[in-house]
Amino acid sequence: MPSTRLAAAVATTTLLTAGLTACGGPPRDASVPDFCSAVTDRSWVDGLDPDSSGDEIVDALGKWADELEETGTPDGIPDDAREGFEITIDTLHDLDPDDFDSPDDLRGVTGDLSEDDQAKVDALTDYRSEKCGSG
Repeated sequence: MPSTRLAAAVATTTLLTAGLTACGGPPRDASVPDFCSAVTDRSWVDGLDPDSSGDEIVDALGKWADELEETGTPDGIPDDAREGFEITIDTLHDLDPDDFDSPDDLRGVTGDLSEDDQAKVDALTDYRSEKCGSG
């Protein structure tokens, strides 16, 4: 099973990655505890091991994206952080299994972001840290 450090690294990297196109997007009325529970959830990595295929990794991250999308964000989240949340979900849904050699290979989660999108994802990371702690 991947280490806790790996899970934290992948989750952090994921939150620092790339726009949601779904009509209306995720809910905007999540409680702060529910939001924090979703964005800090590491259970998606539980079924993975060093021999997990790219398909298994993408499936696990996609399920986490579904959880994030279902939960949404709290009312009052700054607009740029909200957009960073949507960018993160979109990126998780668009991962390519061929980009993953193992759960230790983070290249598949990182994306090429514009400066503007990177600033929005950074705003999400700052908001998450403020509301949920660094975990």
